[in-house]
Amino acid sequence: MGFAAAAGAGRLAAGAEVTSSTQFGHATRAAGHATGATGDATGATGHATGATGHATGATGHSLMSAVPVDSWPGSSMPNTNSILKKTGLSMKQPADVAREQAVEVRFGQVGILQVRLRTTQPGEILDELTGKTATAPHFFDRTPVCLDLNSLPKLPSADDVRGVIDAVRRAGMMTVGLSQGGTSIEELAYRLDLPVIHHVRASAKTAPVVQAASPPAAAAAAPPPPPPPAPEVAAVPPTLMQSQPVRSGQRVYARNRDLIVTAMVAAGAEVMADGCVHIYGPLRGRVMAGAHGDTDARVFCQQFHAELVSIAGVFRVFETIPPELAGMPVQAWLSGDDLKFAKIGE
Repeated sequence: MGFAAAAGAGRLAAGAEVTSSTQFGHATRAAGHATGATGDATGATGHATGATGHATGATGHSLMSAVPVDSWPGSSMPNTNSILKKTGLSMKQPADVAREQAVEVRFGQVGILQVRLRTTQPGEILDELTGKTATAPHFFDRTPVCLDLNSLPKLPSADDVRGVIDAVRRAGMMTVGLSQGGTSIEELAYRLDLPVIHHVRASAKTAPVVQAASPPAAAAAAPPPPPPPAPEVAAVPPTLMQSQPVRSGQRVYARNRDLIVTAMVAAGAEVMADGCVHIYGPLRGRVMAGAHGDTDARVFCQQFHAELVSIAGVFRVFETIPPELAGMPVQAWLSGDDLKFAKIGE
């Protein structure tokens, strides 16, 4: 056979070697180099055949296309497993996994007792607070309070307020801030390293309509101006209905409306509304009506066993229920600064 025939045989042999070497890529590569010894043209064919062998080998192994040609065992290429271990990555983990947030910032409704000061004498404050907390020591234990300085005749000094804070702490409560009261209160709070707590109060009255003065007699012939349009009355949201029992540790709040509860309010639970609160079941927890300052709000209860009742911030704590009110249908309302209780129907 001639040189061309030998070359053809070489190509056929090499091709046969490649076809049978899908699982033996190294043998195919060696065969390609061996074929290259027969001549330049044949060597080119052998190398091409070797490349075909590697491609064919790639079809036999799904990971071969992602591995470099020279990454057979014993080569100098780095091991993929060691890289994944060092970087902490996983073949099954996407590269752009969102990192979980460390914190969430939200607005929440938090009930804080307000201590309205009429003196800064620590002894007098401690005596009165101790008398109040003695009626319900467990309720007031480490309770957060806000100091209201607006009823004092003059702004106290930072040292005076520190004495008040110490008296509050000795009574078992903890001062967490000052009630809002203008720039002077904010400066005092900054010196005491305390926040200013802003209380939002919903106005239940519509703004008065101011009319223009009557024109003079000389201009009586002029047509009267059209009457001003009637003020728009904000739509009142519907009453919030709570038909499920309110269990210990739960809170139900009706913002800018009344609240009706047709089930039990357990001990340790809390129901509150900016309007009135109606409870057609046993009340064993805490109830707060007029949460944003509505002094006309009332509390109505079918079975009275309350831990605390508050209207517009004026509250009363019950360690023991008065016998004439225990288990009875009761209503509560505010008369000035006094919280009144009476059986419904009397």
